[in-house]
This record gives sequence, structure tokens and C-alpha cells, in this order.
Amino acid sequence: MKNQILEFLNELHKNQEKYLILAAVDDNATSGTDMEILQALNDVGFSLKRAPGKSYIAVLNGRQIIYEKFEDMVLIYTGTVDGVRIKITSAGYESGKFFSNIWVGGEKLGISRKRGLTIALINRKTGKLSDWIKMDIFLGKNEIIQRKESVK
Repeated sequence: MKNQILEFLNELHKNQEKYLILAAVDDNATSGTDMEILQALNDVGFSLKRAPGKSYIAVLNGRQIIYEKFEDMVLIYTGTVDGVRIKITSAGYESGKFFSNIWVGGEKLGISRKRGLTIALINRKTGKLSDWIKMDIFLGKNEIIQRKESVK
């Protein structure tokens, strides 16, 4: 599955100007992450590093970082970017809670309650959700937990 994760991230990197990119960590996503995957995430513009148990939220508008934060506590971001209302929550292991959620225009994505990093792509022209993926990259597991492509 590592190749599928890298394919997704490399394709996103090539086309990221088209998207509002939202990311959230649930539990422990980046401890022992494969360096090639970590580099691909950083190429997209995330300042991700091996940070065991940290909560993490990021909002990128194309290549511009709107918001990005790592903390030991539960994180919540709410805002409107390019007319799209978003809310993101992240609770890493160190927060004592384990969850992440992303809402786009008031609708909650059906993200599984498993450890991992979720990335959602919003089409900047239409304001609609285009794609999202949840991946478990903890300790090199490199597994896609969920993927919703071409969401209408």
C-alpha cells in the first residue's frame, strides 16, 4: 500500500493548486513514519515530522498554508476559506483522547475511528469535496484505511 499512498501524494503535489487541502491526525500518525512518505507529505506543504502522539491540523489553500498546528492537546479549527465553511478536530494520543473529524459546509465526513492521518481535498472552483483519504502511516504500517474518490 505504500505505493498507493505515494501515488496519491505525488498526484496531489502536481495538482494541489486546484484544491483546498485539509488534514487531521487521529491518535498517533507520524511515529516511525516511512521517510519517503514523510518527504512526499512535506513536498505537498505539510510541516509534518515524526511527532509521536501529537494532535495535528493543517489547512492549505493550494500551496499557501492557512493554518497548521501540532500540540499535545485536542485541536479545533473553524473558518471559511474561499467561501467554504470548514471545521477540523484532531486528538492525538498525548491529548488522552483519540479522534479526528472534518466538516465541509456543515457536512461531516464519514471518517473511521481508527488511528491515522486524514487528508480531504476540496475543489477550489466548485467548493465541493473531491476526494479524501485516511491512511495509517504509524510505524511504517503504510495502509490506506479509507478512500472516497470523486465525491459528488
